Amino acid sequence: LVLGGGGTGGAGAAAALLQMFEATRQRDAAVQQQRRASAHSEFLALVLQDAARADQALTPTQLLDSGITMLERQTALDDSVAAYMWFELSRAYTLFGQTDRELDLLDRSAAAARRIGDLNLLAASDCAAAWALLRRDRAAAERRFEAGRQALGSTPSPAEFAREDCIRAEAALLQADVGVEATARI
Repeated sequence: LVLGGGGTGGAGAAAALLQMFEATRQRDAAVQQQRRASAHSEFLALVLQDAARADQALTPTQLLDSGITMLERQTALDDSVAAYMWFELSRAYTLFGQTDRELDLLDRSAAAARRIGDLNLLAASDCAAAWALLRRDRAAAERRFEAGRQALGSTPSPAEFAREDCIRAEAALLQADVGVEATARI
């Protein structure tokens, strides 16, 4: 691509080209978020419909486990959507203190995000895992946080959800530091 021979005409064309690329990137990100949100909504409706057909009431974690089984059977699901679903489902296990299950899903999400090159989802998954790991393994939590922070720093346009998860993880690590320092002073 040749933009002309110098002067302001070439600079203006280059700026317009950069704006076009940025607009395309933003549009693609918005379309991806819309696809993920729609798939998540449809999936939750399907899980709830399945639960309504059950002959006995399910506990919340049984309902989640049923949803995981459904998701594992979805062979035609887009990798980007599946990676996001693992991430979103992990959050539900957080509410019920199911740290092992949460970490398993975050590992799946991170692996899929790495495979498809989604640095935002990779950052969010690693930072959420850091937060979960902090309850049991400080060194592992720090490694996951650092991996998440690296992924977040590598993306040209950090997504809000990724930023939020990394801020939460960093705050939890700092709060744990304050607790350790306060205990040491006693």
